[in-house]
Amino acid sequence: MAKSKTWVGDSHRTGPAALGVMSNTRALTARASLWQSLRWMALRELALRCLASAIAGSLVLAAPCPALAKVARGGLDGPIGTLHRGDYICEEAGDAAGEAGVHQPQADFTILHDSVYRSAAGQGSYLLTGQLALMTSGPKSGERFRRLSDGFLRRLTADGTETSLRCIRLVLNNQH
Repeated sequence: MAKSKTWVGDSHRTGPAALGVMSNTRALTARASLWQSLRWMALRELALRCLASAIAGSLVLAAPCPALAKVARGGLDGPIGTLHRGDYICEEAGDAAGEAGVHQPQADFTILHDSVYRSAAGQGSYLLTGQLALMTSGPKSGERFRRLSDGFLRRLTADGTETSLRCIRLVLNNQH
């Protein structure tokens, strides 16, 4: 990491700064420390969520949190973000003879704020990294979705392949 010596001295200050003490500062172009990185922040957030869910479930953490293990191995899909707020209506693909999609109301959810969602079964949190949304707590805990566009999600299986379930954010021109 590139460090430079900066002269700290000011006639308006008192104490060591007024005496002209040298301090180490990091150049603006230098790489951030690990604790300042997005990966570290995601790891910290997941660790806190896993610990909270373990304490809520029982006082003994029986198995490691799978989401935490993935991030620790470097499994982030990209920068951390959030989904657009609103109602996401989920459906299976239909056929040419009938409807284009068959509504699956048990899979519907609403993005409330920050990384919080609510479904008919309760409320939970999610982590969006790049195009991968992982439900980290609540009734959908463990479910994964790939974000294909701002209002279009596709559910993934455990091995990462896409399923036929798609969730579409309701906007003014696609209300049911």
